[in-house]
Amino acid sequence: MIGLGVLGLFASAYLGACALHFTAFAVMAQRSPEPFPPLVGGFRPRVVAMVPAWKEGQVVVQCARSLLALDYPAEQLEVVVIAQHLDEDVLQALRRLPITVTVDDRVPNTKAAAIRLALDDVGRDVDYVAILDADNLAHPDFLTRSVEALELGYAATQGLRLEKNHGTWLAQLESAMERINHAIYRRGRAVAGLPPCLAGSGMVFRLPSFRALMAKIDAVGGFDKQLEVELILMNLDCAWVEAAIVYDEKVDQLDAFIHQKRRWISAQFVFLSRYGTAALTHGTRRNSFAAFDKVMQWVAPPRSVLLMGLYALAVVSELLNVPGSTLYFGGWQ
Repeated sequence: MIGLGVLGLFASAYLGACALHFTAFAVMAQRSPEPFPPLVGGFRPRVVAMVPAWKEGQVVVQCARSLLALDYPAEQLEVVVIAQHLDEDVLQALRRLPITVTVDDRVPNTKAAAIRLALDDVGRDVDYVAILDADNLAHPDFLTRSVEALELGYAATQGLRLEKNHGTWLAQLESAMERINHAIYRRGRAVAGLPPCLAGSGMVFRLPSFRALMAKIDAVGGFDKQLEVELILMNLDCAWVEAAIVYDEKVDQLDAFIHQKRRWISAQFVFLSRYGTAALTHGTRRNSFAAFDKVMQWVAPPRSVLLMGLYALAVVSELLNVPGSTLYFGGWQ
């Protein structure tokens, strides 16, 4: 029983630390970070908005139209759709818009490879690169709000992704989960002075920094996760811009929902094994709490697993009357 008590103590310490880590940022998220000062004058930096589209339907056309409708000077914005295995009717609809359509039907391909392909054609006169998913819709001032932060010297920004569909209970569930993620992984960390977790879209980057980052990105899955850790290792600052909104399509099929969550969890452990040592070394040498925080994110279980683990630990400890058992919902014993 002593062995079980020691095991229980270790389990309590691990799960308790993870719970405190989540809770701390959830509490910080009750505050709002300071807004960025508005742009002054008529000049606006030149931006390329990239939309990788793999086997997408008409949603990518809607995304391109939302970008063309931004309150940003048209002469300073280029929209690029990276078309991969799109139907001919979708391609024709895209080509009728005043945008650039880059067709790349190589197989296999990745989001990172598609973006690198489009980056090869970006001129030196471009200041910033925005990344959106094909099913996104950009709020009219998305780019303006993002540029406000970039003009202060940040290398990257992450905007707020909100749901654009509420038709099923599954879409509503995913919407609620993403809003919780925004609070814990983005707003709370911004209030604490830490970089936000990237969401894969609604991101804008300074072009030279983005070129350097994309030269390192080789992930098949977890493209955004590799980007965020490379930003930390390269000492590049990323801002959370809550006012920069894009609307995102939420999954409404259970199989797709389960596959998505499995892929995210798998990527978490892949990046822990790949970058864990490098992040800890960087955190020690550079006194970077952001690097330590990233490792903590990787080692923490999903919140649902954490909740079940805490409950199971309390029940098992009580049933077995394990010496030294610590965790109870009512307090400490």
